[in-house]
Amino acid sequence: MIWTYHIYPISIFTILSGFFLIGIYIFKFKSVIKFSKILFFYSLLIVFLEISNNLLSAYGINNHYVYLLFYMFETLLFGKLYYNLFDKGKFKNFVIVITVIVLLGLFFNYISNPNQMNEYSGIARSLGMIIFSLMFFNQMLINLNVSHISESGFFYINTAVLIYFSGTFFVSLFIKEILNPNSIELANYYSIESFLIIFFRIMLCIGVWKGAKQLNN
Repeated sequence: MIWTYHIYPISIFTILSGFFLIGIYIFKFKSVIKFSKILFFYSLLIVFLEISNNLLSAYGINNHYVYLLFYMFETLLFGKLYYNLFDKGKFKNFVIVITVIVLLGLFFNYISNPNQMNEYSGIARSLGMIIFSLMFFNQMLINLNVSHISESGFFYINTAVLIYFSGTFFVSLFIKEILNPNSIELANYYSIESFLIIFFRIMLCIGVWKGAKQLNN
């Protein structure tokens, strides 16, 4: 049995960051779940991904289809999150359209080749999230209803989305070359992806914590 973190040691921190996020929900369940049920379900999804991913890797089983399923549920949850965050109807409609397009791309990738990530579905997923994030920042600037932006939980969450998916967007452009077993970039890919994931989840933790604190004040 070969676990992922035996090959790529940084993976252990990726796994811990997922459990740390769910730990925040367990530690301050009532206030945090009130802040965002969607992110609670997302944290459960992360834990499921890490457990299934490492179990499959341990037995040498291709785990790309697990990631594709995860990306579909992730798209649904973040689509719902941003739909709830936007004030204007046209922004809400735009979220629905983009979410459906990304889901269709991921679904066709899944039924056509579940054992390999298609660069087009990866690009669509990242681009959709980047657009949502920029739209939300635009709404924050227009409304200016936050006196201290550093105290807003959704500021950290939205920043996490923008930076993480900007990184995965560029990775997706070269995903076929990177995931080639003979590619010398494979190890670099896992390192970059792990750093992005760790940053993303830490920022989500800060955002959830700040959001719950804001509700209690």
